[in-house]
Amino acid sequence: SILFFDEPAAHLHPQATLAFVEMLYEMAKADIQLFVATHSYIVLKQFELLAREHEDRMPLCVLSPTDEAGVGKFSADLSDHIPENSIVDASVDLFESDLDLTFSSGS
Repeated sequence: SILFFDEPAAHLHPQATLAFVEMLYEMAKADIQLFVATHSYIVLKQFELLAREHEDRMPLCVLSPTDEAGVGKFSADLSDHIPENSIVDASVDLFESDLDLTFSSGS
């Protein structure tokens, strides 16, 4: 069987997202092929943690815009880490902005 999910976390509470990703992982372990399109750091991180915890391969294809108005792609394995991408970049930017505000205000 093959299942496609487009933005599965779009309308889920973060805790429900974690549980849903775990359910998807269990489906994959039962030989169901999954294709998941996401912009969610929570989804990526939960898949990465599950892959590392269970020492499983978790192939990932990252698509991103290029300077030439095209689409670039590269492959990675989440069991190694989440590769650099715009989802991670935006999450890190928010975290750094929070740190800057926290330490610049003396709190």
